[in-house]
Amino acid sequence: MNRLSVTCLLLLLVVGSSSGQRPRISPKRLAVDVVSVQRGPQLYGAVLAGNATEGLTMAVERVWLEKTWPRYYRDLAAGERALATAAREGLQSRVDQWRRSRSGDANLVLFLQQESVRLRGAKEAEGEPPASQFVLIELAADEVRNLYRQPLPQRRVAEVAWALRMANVTTRTVNSLRREIEKREVDLAKTPDLTDRFGRLPQSDIQWAARVALVEFRLRKKLTFQGEGDYVARTGSGAEKVDLTDLVNQIVGQQLGAQITDILGGDVDKRPPEKWRTKVIREAEYEGVCGFLVSRLQREFRRTEKGFAFPDEAAVELSFFAKMPDRSWRIIWHHREKRVARAVDPRRAEEVAAAPRVRSVLEIVKKLGLAGNKKVVDRLMAFGAATMAAQEGANLAFQRFLLTHSKQLDGPLLVLAPPPRRRG
Repeated sequence: MNRLSVTCLLLLLVVGSSSGQRPRISPKRLAVDVVSVQRGPQLYGAVLAGNATEGLTMAVERVWLEKTWPRYYRDLAAGERALATAAREGLQSRVDQWRRSRSGDANLVLFLQQESVRLRGAKEAEGEPPASQFVLIELAADEVRNLYRQPLPQRRVAEVAWALRMANVTTRTVNSLRREIEKREVDLAKTPDLTDRFGRLPQSDIQWAARVALVEFRLRKKLTFQGEGDYVARTGSGAEKVDLTDLVNQIVGQQLGAQITDILGGDVDKRPPEKWRTKVIREAEYEGVCGFLVSRLQREFRRTEKGFAFPDEAAVELSFFAKMPDRSWRIIWHHREKRVARAVDPRRAEEVAAAPRVRSVLEIVKKLGLAGNKKVVDRLMAFGAATMAAQEGANLAFQRFLLTHSKQLDGPLLVLAPPPRRRG
C-alpha cells in the first residue's frame, strides 16, 4: 500500500483532475472526510485509521477517483492486482507456519487446511478480480497537509449511503444524502458493515496478528472476562458458546450487591484499586492464548445531598485484546453500548429479579428490613434490565465483528481500533 501511495502522489502532481467531480462546497456541508495532500490535491472519502500526525489510511470511492484522476487510477488499478497476487502468496506461507505451530488443535487445523485449499484454488483460477467499491490509500504523516474529519453523525450518513450504493456520495451535501436515505426508510442509527467493499490487500504483521487472535478465539479457546470498572473476573472459559444470560447476571448481581452495600453505609468504594489490564494479560499469557474478550459495566452510581443517585443509562464496554508480533497486547476492537433504564421492557426487570445471584441480594435486603423501599428496589431492577440489554447488544456487535474477520484469512480488511480513552 505504501508503494501505491508514492505512485499516487507522483501522478497527482502531474495529472490534472476533472474539476466537475470535486465538491465546490465547504467540507462542513459534506458527509465525507477531507484530506489535503502536501503538494497535491484534496481527497474525499473515509479515514479508516490513523491521524494527521501519525499517518493515516483512507478509503476513496473508486468511481469518484476514476473520474477525477483517470490516469492515476489506471496505474493504481494495475498496482492493486499485483498487490492482490503478492498478498495471496504471502498468506499461504503464513497459513502453513500457523498450522505447524498449532498441530495439536484439530478444529483449528481443519479450518487452516480448508483455507489453504481455497487459497490455492483461487490462485489457479486467478483472473480479473471484480472491482471493489473503494480504493485504499496510505499517507505518511509528512504527506498530510490538512485533515478534516466529519462528526460521527455526518460520517454515518456517508457510510449508510455507500452501503446503499447511492450515487455521488463523495460530492453531495449531507442534507441531500440524509433526505434520500429517509425516503428509503433506512435507519441512520445503525452502522453498516462496509468491510467487504475494500478488496483484498496484503496484511501487515499487526493486522495478521489480530486476525490470528480472532480466529483462535472462535475456534481454539474462548478466554473471557467480565466485571465492573477496574474489577474483573474470568468467565465462560472453555465454553463452546458464551452464556450471555449468565454473564449479565454475574455483572448485575455484583453491581446490585455493591450498590446495596453502599446504601447501607458500607465501604465498597474503599476497596484498593486493581490493575485489571495487568491481571487479564497475565492470565492470557498463562493460558497460552493470543486473544481474549473483556466486558465491563461502567459504574456511575453516586451519593448526593438528597440521597442515592441512579444513572439514567447502563453502559457496557467490550474490548478485544490481541497479542502483537512484539509480544505486547493491544485492544484491536472496542465497543460501548448504552441503554436507558426507564425505556427497557419491564419484563426484563422481572428476569433480572429472578436471576439466582440477584435474588440472593434481594433476600439480604428483606432480612435487613429494606424491602419496603420499593422505589430503590425497582430502580435497581430497571438498571439491571438495562444492563442486560446493553450487554446483549454489545455481544451481538462483537459476534458480527468476529465472524466478519475470522471466516476467511484473506479478508475483509481488518482496521484496528485505537484503545479507548482511560477515565479518571
